[in-house]
Amino acid sequence: WSAGIYFELTANIDTSATSLWNGGLGFSPIGNSATPFQGSFEGNGYVISALTINRPSQDFVGLFGYVDSGAIIQNVALESTNITGQSNVGGLSGWNDGRITYCYSTGAVSGTNSVGGVVGLNGGGLITSCYSSSTVSGTSDVGGLVGFNGAATTSCYSTGAVSGTSDVGGLAGVNTSTITSCYWDTDTSGHPSSAGGTGKTTPEMKQQSTFVGFDFTTTPEWVLLEGFSYPYLPW
Repeated sequence: WSAGIYFELTANIDTSATSLWNGGLGFSPIGNSATPFQGSFEGNGYVISALTINRPSQDFVGLFGYVDSGAIIQNVALESTNITGQSNVGGLSGWNDGRITYCYSTGAVSGTNSVGGVVGLNGGGLITSCYSSSTVSGTSDVGGLVGFNGAATTSCYSTGAVSGTSDVGGLAGVNTSTITSCYWDTDTSGHPSSAGGTGKTTPEMKQQSTFVGFDFTTTPEWVLLEGFSYPYLPW
């Protein structure tokens, strides 16, 4: 997973067979604290569906376990995931020091500490233009988008149900850095509060005027059917 190595999706991938891999442990996360992912991953707007990871005693769990500084993950969707880990557990990445952009996750993510729909712990990285509708559950530092945010997170949102014991938020469980132009659904998450971001009702989350800081015109980065849908990525 060295720097300078590039990966590119060229089709959707049905990964439902991962539920049977490794004696029931499922998919082995890409990168860990000893050998982090340092390369670039271009999803090209394709979907990885039904990814299963069942490693309740393992840290750094997600499609990517540990994303190092300089790494890039972009333009990929995770749908109908079933991801379980211990600490630092997320749909896209358990731990992020790189750049994660234009991605989303749906399904279920669970763990103990630092658990989030997209990223478990955002250490020194950047999360931008991402969203999650995943159901997220844990014990502490649990958030709909990111469990523990220690770096910049911008133009993101979450809508999934969130549950935990301490430091639990609709968008982020703990925030020690900056969360800018980020939102969460107070109705569907079951949480009126978050360590960062702005909470809105479901009807408000389906209005373009809610999402200050989102680009709906230039590129556009986001599309929204007024009154009918949450924002979604054009691809």
